[in-house]
Amino acid sequence: MSLDTAFRQVLVEAPLDPTGLIWHHRLLLVKGEGSKWIAADPEHEVEVLDLSTVRVIAVRRAAPWRVDLVGQIYAFDQLVPGVEDDLRVRAAELAELVGFPMAEVTEEVGDWYVADPASALFGVRVPAAALAVPAAFVTRGSKGLAEVDGEWLAIERVLGDQLQKWKEDKWFGPGRAPGLGPLRRDATGKPFIAEAEAMSLWRAPKGEPVPLRGVRVSHEFFANLLAAGFTLTSHDGNWRRTSGVPERGIVARFHSAVTEVLRMMLSVDQLDPNHIICAELLVRYLVLIESATARNPKAPDWEGLDLIVNATMSSAGQVEVPKFNEWLSQVQRDTAQVMKQGRLLREERQAEAKRKGDKPKKDGKEDPP
Repeated sequence: MSLDTAFRQVLVEAPLDPTGLIWHHRLLLVKGEGSKWIAADPEHEVEVLDLSTVRVIAVRRAAPWRVDLVGQIYAFDQLVPGVEDDLRVRAAELAELVGFPMAEVTEEVGDWYVADPASALFGVRVPAAALAVPAAFVTRGSKGLAEVDGEWLAIERVLGDQLQKWKEDKWFGPGRAPGLGPLRRDATGKPFIAEAEAMSLWRAPKGEPVPLRGVRVSHEFFANLLAAGFTLTSHDGNWRRTSGVPERGIVARFHSAVTEVLRMMLSVDQLDPNHIICAELLVRYLVLIESATARNPKAPDWEGLDLIVNATMSSAGQVEVPKFNEWLSQVQRDTAQVMKQGRLLREERQAEAKRKGDKPKKDGKEDPP
């Protein structure tokens, strides 16, 4: 097959080649005047080639050779990483010497990397050995498949200076895990996103949080926080001033600590709390604190509020086993129904015996004579 490269490719006839390989593969690197090019041969030597003086066959990128030419072509081996860059530099040097316009130098095409984020090899450059075997290397444009260590993996061509951004797009793009928010960086390059921007990019929650009771509160909490014009930090400061709790008390400190954890989760780790149970639990702790202090700022009243955050223990200290209790209740209801129907049957028999003048039965049996 021909090479998968952005350089143009041709076959040049060499009828006097003693080996019988009368078609020589060439990469056209820099365009000169008319039909002149700076080209590279399979030995990676660069030279000035005038296409008007030889017979030429155009070659498509990453395509099978013409059947009638198979066995007659002196072709390139698959290019290992770094070869294209070397050819580009050497072609530019020769172009300068012979006066070719430098604007025609072919642009950089990048290297092949494993593109599957689920693979342990994600982001690793595809080994040259894999690219050298046509049967183990299939491409379409900048994407393809390669057999690496006996496994077929998705691969993609990436420019060196775009590699980190490409990885981040794969990790945090639209197909990411729902708990991962969009990755943003500040002016210094550190991961950071403003809370308002993060919230505008969150996905809607699906289902109920497990194993916490009730409906999700995090989505509603942050939506109302944003609507009120607050960030987490400004809300914490405003609550400490207006709630009436002692500024240096443990309740105020705990409220600030939970707020700071949530802020780091949103702005630095850039997670989506709508899909993370630990974030839901932290928001519930804020709701718990604010609800208890609303009752009595000087001595917060926690009575009955443990249900907000406690999913495994009851207020009496009993371990919660809701599925077992549901089964037990159903069994007890069925048993009670059977007993009730038995009692009604006995009462009905006794009433029937009285109407007929017979001696009443006890427990469904005749009394002994």
